[in-house]
Amino acid sequence: MLAAANSVDTALEDPAPAVVFVDMAASSLNFNVTAWAPNDDFFPMMQEVRRACYNSLNQAGIDIPFDQLVIHQA
Repeated sequence: MLAAANSVDTALEDPAPAVVFVDMAASSLNFNVTAWAPNDDFFPMMQEVRRACYNSLNQAGIDIPFDQLVIHQA
């Protein structure tokens, strides 16, 4: 994820992007990916960072968990 964030051209190098492990959830490990950009570029840059992280995880064969509900009927 850090390499993906660093690959986004509009993300600032100083301060550099950062990835922090924040939580062990029921079916996932949760991370915060933070990057910085000038105000006008921030939201488009974060969209690019999210897309780059998603693509990077897919290429690595890492699936994103989705909640599942199992109902047993007697």
